[in-house]
Amino acid sequence: MDLHNSLRFEQAILYAFLLCVAIANAQSSDRISTFDSKITIARDRTLRVDEKFGITNDNGFFDLGFHRRLPAKAAGAQRTKAGSFQDVRARVDGSDAMVRTTQSDEGRNIEISIQYAGRSRGKHVIELSYTAKHQFLVYDDFDDLNQNISGAWPIPIERASVELNFPGGIPRGASITADTGSGTNFLFDCVRTDLPLGVRFETSHELRPNERLFLSARFYPRGYFVSNVGEDGIRAVLENHPHLYPWIAFLVGIMIFTSGAFLVASLILKALGGMWAITSDHRVAIIIALLATLFSGASAILLQQPYTAMPGFMLGAIVSIALSGNPHGGEPFSLVTVALASNLFFYYLIARGVQSAWPRRQGHL
Repeated sequence: MDLHNSLRFEQAILYAFLLCVAIANAQSSDRISTFDSKITIARDRTLRVDEKFGITNDNGFFDLGFHRRLPAKAAGAQRTKAGSFQDVRARVDGSDAMVRTTQSDEGRNIEISIQYAGRSRGKHVIELSYTAKHQFLVYDDFDDLNQNISGAWPIPIERASVELNFPGGIPRGASITADTGSGTNFLFDCVRTDLPLGVRFETSHELRPNERLFLSARFYPRGYFVSNVGEDGIRAVLENHPHLYPWIAFLVGIMIFTSGAFLVASLILKALGGMWAITSDHRVAIIIALLATLFSGASAILLQQPYTAMPGFMLGAIVSIALSGNPHGGEPFSLVTVALASNLFFYYLIARGVQSAWPRRQGHL
């Protein structure tokens, strides 16, 4: 009797094991057999994306539709606007399909839900096309494009590829790589193929659940891409002409600091009274120069805008280098000292020039 019960127990364990294996095999048969992405990057950094998914729906993973999640990147110092996806279109097995897009508050993701006819099992081909904007990070010296190409799926992807195309050819100095895995565990193991106008990466092994194909591209130096003035306004102008920014900041700073210094100087002299109330162009110009230098220095430190103090620091750097004989820069003390002195002199000349152009009226500066 004990032997009989033992055999039945062993059979139960064996059946349970076989059942688990069968379930695992059934679940793993739902998969993305192929994923191909073709991305064309315009000169204004707009991405035109065409994706093709070959899916196998044997056990019902796709019964509720095909859901593609696209991460919307946040705006910041290096991205003028939040990333967006426009003109989304889809085809299922060669026929046009309805697309529903929703925006998630958490994670700020866009989800594309495609309901294919009959929700049938078996193999299907899903084609997606969309336009992606503001995906780049734009720095002073280079542009970065970091993109999760395939997305992370709870089912395996047998084969994935991404093709990057540039209408004018690959930018000179571009560094483009692709890796597979997760954000913390990844390998640069893709097969690269150089194309006449771009580059193609293809996975060398199956992507396991929640693994992705990730593209990293850096374009150095700046100059290949041109920001869209119609979308980004003055910021695009400054990005397209980076040498304008120091001079715009400098000129705006001069106007603000000089105007503010004139107003404050008037209040100071009136408050002092006595002989100070009897103003002279020389005395007023000195006070204005002191105040404007103080304002420009505070702006350079607090707002991290060194260009607002540019006249003094440029001259200071030149004189300091000349005094030290060091082509890489002079001593910090001499640099700051000459910079402050030259700023004082610079704003003094501006104040005298303003006084000459607009002679003060009775009782006013």
